Amino acid sequence: MNALCFKIAKHFCNVMKAVSATTLLVTRNGEKLYFSGAAVNIKMESEQNNSFQQTLSLSPQLVDWFTDIVNEKKCVYFKKEEVKRKMSSIPFLDQDFEQICFLPLEDADNNVQALELILMDSVSYNKTEKSSNLLGISKTAGICLRNAAKFQDLRLEVIRSEVFLDLARIIFDQETSIELTVLKILANLIILVDCEFAQLVLINKDSSLNFDRVFDLHADDQENKEFDHLNSPFENRFELNSGIITLVATVGEKVNIEDVSKTTESNSLLCIPLIDNDNNSIAVVTLTNKKTGRFTKDDENFVELFGLFCGIALENVNNYEAVKTAEAKYQVALDIMSYHSVASEEEFDKVASLAIPSTFTLQLHSFNFTGDELEDLETIQASLRMFHDLGLVTKFRLDHNAMCRWLLTVKKNYRQEVSYHNWRHAFSVAQMMFTSLLQSGWWECLGPVNCLGLLVACFSHDLDHRGTNNSFQKASESPLSKLYSSSILERHHLNQALIILNMKGNTIL
Repeated sequence: MNALCFKIAKHFCNVMKAVSATTLLVTRNGEKLYFSGAAVNIKMESEQNNSFQQTLSLSPQLVDWFTDIVNEKKCVYFKKEEVKRKMSSIPFLDQDFEQICFLPLEDADNNVQALELILMDSVSYNKTEKSSNLLGISKTAGICLRNAAKFQDLRLEVIRSEVFLDLARIIFDQETSIELTVLKILANLIILVDCEFAQLVLINKDSSLNFDRVFDLHADDQENKEFDHLNSPFENRFELNSGIITLVATVGEKVNIEDVSKTTESNSLLCIPLIDNDNNSIAVVTLTNKKTGRFTKDDENFVELFGLFCGIALENVNNYEAVKTAEAKYQVALDIMSYHSVASEEEFDKVASLAIPSTFTLQLHSFNFTGDELEDLETIQASLRMFHDLGLVTKFRLDHNAMCRWLLTVKKNYRQEVSYHNWRHAFSVAQMMFTSLLQSGWWECLGPVNCLGLLVACFSHDLDHRGTNNSFQKASESPLSKLYSSSILERHHLNQALIILNMKGNTIL
């Protein structure tokens, strides 16, 4: 279509001996007309390339003027002075002209397909010399444009029908993650709908007013050399039109806005919900800045049909990830159960019956304390002493048996083969916290609740540490990495601490 518009503009240039010619394609939506720059400022010596196609930003006054000319369906001429009086200037046109010809290009049914703007100087043919020839050329051009538009529509429908089959395969292939599936959805939408920007918002299952994640992709991203290696789209880079998205998610109906430039930096906007098998909105796709001006009814139908595949694909991936998470939890639990166990009754009875040495006997209050000379059971006694000396046992009426069971279970849940992040490390951290609280007087300022929390955190902060870091967990694709997407070990330590605190006999809090 753009190639045809270029040839039409260049032909008018040659016939009229004009300075330049511009072909504006005309599309209708009810009574409203839209103009797109298919070939702008074409001269006799111009060579065809994409630089002559422009996205025009027309003022409402200019659109109204062009609309009046199209509706009258007459060839009209204006001198440069008249143009200045009406519009000051037409910003996308060259200004080196003496008069301008506005020529509607009508098809066989007298529908205007395009508006030709021909800039002329003193040597150009005048309107009387070539008027009949000019009108004949305009009629032929209008018919050609209509045929080209129909061919383009038919070709687009054929392509889209073929694409649906390919997309079904692409979207449903390798449904390994939400991120990869969303990336394929957004990339294909940008190409097939011919827009600048696509955004997908995952809706919270419990409330359509809350969004879980916001993915986005720009047409420029696909030009990046690294794009083919991406496994995920980008997140939270651009402004979120939460009002429209919430409306679409709640009502389950599409929204097509021709011009949103007054409220956002975007122009046209198309927002469509993605529905699961239960007819619930699980995501909302927002497309902005259609390159040819606005989103058509065909675009709406295509995105809605494509959205059916996308909704099913997202639901499948959600189910797949839920299964993966459950499997990871099972593997982690099995791993922990196979390694750890609750302290034995014999071990508990022995610790519970022992007297608790004083702080000075153990030298717990010293910053030079190492604890290397203490046996494992003595570290439990020393740990109990910390809670007593900070007044926590009295303040919270901590049960002695529960304290013994909890400390023994915490100790049991540190892996002996780990050289650093083991029970001795946790005990050393707790002792340093205890000493710092006492020697600095912080314990009085912080209060008993904070002091209790600090000690419990020190003893528990590296529970079930594997002796590796988060990068290793991700690289090895361990069950923990599948269970936690970020801060893998830290979140595992916290969960282990909570599990132990809630075990029967360990409820010290």
